[in-house]
Amino acid sequence: MKKVTSTAEFAFTLTLAAVRNLIPAVESVNKMEWDYEQFIGRQLNCLTIGIIGYGRLGKMYAKFTAGFDANILICDPYKEDEIRSDGYSSCSIQKIFEQSDVIALHIHAQDNEKLIGEKLLNFCKKNLILINTSRGEIVDEEFIIRFGKQNEEFKYFSDVLTNEYLGLNQSDLYKYSLTNDNFVITPHIGGMTVEGQQIAYGHAAQRLKKFFSQR
Repeated sequence: MKKVTSTAEFAFTLTLAAVRNLIPAVESVNKMEWDYEQFIGRQLNCLTIGIIGYGRLGKMYAKFTAGFDANILICDPYKEDEIRSDGYSSCSIQKIFEQSDVIALHIHAQDNEKLIGEKLLNFCKKNLILINTSRGEIVDEEFIIRFGKQNEEFKYFSDVLTNEYLGLNQSDLYKYSLTNDNFVITPHIGGMTVEGQQIAYGHAAQRLKKFFSQR
């Protein structure tokens, strides 16, 4: 699974798209407009990137952003020594929300439902970019919408929705994104690459083969 980089790559793709205002810029050109001033973005080597979770995907995302010389802060209470030995700053989740320009979520939903909500977002910069390729349930979507209405510079780029299996018609977050360019939703495509699927399915096939050969 260490060879499957697809989801971490997509989290980084969303990061660049948000930082450089890519999607509204493309939409503007499609409308026959040619005005760069409203789409002036930031560069990563001037930003602080906060990463919540330092598992397989969090490590990959850290490596990608480190390659662009971003200042990186990481919160994972189970990996503090490893974070420091890899050359990154280990800190509390509150510090990440206080200091980061971009925050990427790389944690499981179990035990983390609605972790990202009012308590933490009240510490953050008003122009925070929040990236979620983990699970929708990690975020308090109801509060995220209220927060977005109050802070027009806040951006939420997500590849996942809470209870997404119920369909888009049941998602208030999706409906809000239709009229707000700072909220971007993609259809859970983080891991959907040809190479990623080949590696994953091949690994599953090998495990099945080994299982039945031992019976």
